[in-house]
Amino acid sequence: MIGELIREFSNIDRPEEAQILFGTVSGENPLSVFVDERFTLTGEHLIFPSYLNEKSLSIYGSHTGTGTIGEKIAAGDILILLAAKGQYLVIGKAGNYGDTDQYSITVGE
Repeated sequence: MIGELIREFSNIDRPEEAQILFGTVSGENPLSVFVDERFTLTGEHLIFPSYLNEKSLSIYGSHTGTGTIGEKIAAGDILILLAAKGQYLVIGKAGNYGDTDQYSITVGE
């Protein structure tokens, strides 16, 4: 499926067939995104790269524990979308230049 999507997006005949759009997450469950103040997309219309998914991890050793890395898509987040041929690829979340994400993991003793 990913290979098909890459071919689909790379087979754009004219640059004007692709658009960069911005959408605001208006709902989380089910996911909905209000795009350019014109229309709403739901989760099944959006293609998400794996790096935007929250990841779980386990730590083993003298201290063990579990945690998550990453941030879920939340209401109010602004998404950057590549739109072409009726498909919407989420490129990432908009943020401020220089913002740093900080993660902490609590491990039981």
